[in-house]
Amino acid sequence: MQVRILPEGFRQVVAANGTFFYANGLFYSNINQGYQIVEPPVGAIVYDLPLDAEVVTINGQMYYHFNSTLFQRIFTDQGQVFKVVGHLDD
Repeated sequence: MQVRILPEGFRQVVAANGTFFYANGLFYSNINQGYQIVEPPVGAIVYDLPLDAEVVTINGQMYYHFNSTLFQRIFTDQGQVFKVVGHLDD
């Protein structure tokens, strides 16, 4: 899916494979004259998750699941962040 403008409150996210934009649990890439929703890049760090992200436990580890993406909560000197660690098939 492609959109002309990003949702309000988006943040720029730099990952190993490029620069993306993040809003409401979705990642966007700059394509032509708009933005395309893309698969979340593993390793990307975001500062918030949608309210309806679910807590799941896999092999004894707690993750957050939203829209087929697994996020791991990490604590840094700046506070809590969430790292994309993988994808699940819904």
